[in-house]
Amino acid sequence: MKNYICMLIFCTTISVSAQLSKSPPSIDTTPVISDVAIESSDEEKTRQFVKNYIAQINKKNWSAGIEEYLPDSQEAFIKEHTAFRASFPNYKATIKRMFVEGNEVILWLNITANYVADFRYEKSEYQDQLLRNYKAKNQALNWDETWYFDVVAGKFGDKWDMLKDNYAVLKGLDVKEK
Repeated sequence: MKNYICMLIFCTTISVSAQLSKSPPSIDTTPVISDVAIESSDEEKTRQFVKNYIAQINKKNWSAGIEEYLPDSQEAFIKEHTAFRASFPNYKATIKRMFVEGNEVILWLNITANYVADFRYEKSEYQDQLLRNYKAKNQALNWDETWYFDVVAGKFGDKWDMLKDNYAVLKGLDVKEK
């Protein structure tokens, strides 16, 4: 019995060794690598688009070149942001984190600005209507925003959502809890 077990172990070891010594089948990874390179190139273009947009929106004359980033018929955005910038003329967005997958972006921003003129825009789509209840007194504000969007053909696409830290805005306005 002992000899039988030794012989079985010996044969199994030789069989496994023979299988391991064979070279693995050849796999062509070239298409996968080129797909990754194309995706990385597209993602890099998307990253650069975002950086350029933030640089443009931070300018004092932000509206001069903003249309190249926006899809057609964005008069409503330009009108609202013009009113917003009248209230916050020293607006500055700083990228904290950016995640890009293909043409989709999640962007975490820190915003600093002074509230120098009352914001009276009626139909804000960007959570700014809360400002309508508070008098501007040159308050220095600092808040975070998170944006989700896509970039299509070098412009913002149809996907868009945002989250704004309104608590930080209210705190900067010195709003007291009741």
